[in-house]
Amino acid sequence: MLELCEKIRDKYDFLIKNYCLRGKKRSYGEVDVYAVRNGEADVYEVKCSFRPVKAKKQIKKLNKFLEIKNAYLYCGSSGQLQEIDFKKF
Repeated sequence: MLELCEKIRDKYDFLIKNYCLRGKKRSYGEVDVYAVRNGEADVYEVKCSFRPVKAKKQIKKLNKFLEIKNAYLYCGSSGQLQEIDFKKF
């Protein structure tokens, strides 16, 4: 995750790592990297292996609670970064 943050740090106003969404009684999920630029949020889901279906499910769930503009999957083993179209899922 640190490699990803170093790659994208200059593109955003600020980054939040391991951003946890909590309600009064339970946790709704966790965002690996929450990046904000000009008031618009991008979400980065970090996986050890390339698993876009699981990442789409997680991001779609998070979109109920956050206003997400773009979502990305970062594969730690290969260093690959891919945009995820979670709105068509």
